[in-house]
Amino acid sequence: AVVSTQSTGVFRTQLNKTTTTDHNKPIYMLAGMDAVSQFGAPPSSPGTRSMLDQWKQLYLSSFPQEAEAALPEDPTRDKKYNEAIVDSVRAQKHEELERFRKAQERKLKQKSLQ
Repeated sequence: AVVSTQSTGVFRTQLNKTTTTDHNKPIYMLAGMDAVSQFGAPPSSPGTRSMLDQWKQLYLSSFPQEAEAALPEDPTRDKKYNEAIVDSVRAQKHEELERFRKAQERKLKQKSLQ
């Protein structure tokens, strides 16, 4: 499918407009040519839920989702990703930023006094 799409662009050939839905081959579907209704009912007991919900439940039962871990308050200080060079440069930049902020505060105070 990828090769035929690339050759269409490179050699200016006609794009193959047939779809391949055989699960034993690479699935090839043009945009807009598929619909949830074409998939049919999932291989499970039919329920009152929508077909999309049934497919979603089947997918989630096959591929359980892991809960995303919450990011720490400051991810840059996470010891799991400790790199001495990067951390030292980051500390240097942080110090430069603090000096810049203090200089800006002094300038504002001087302007307000004048």
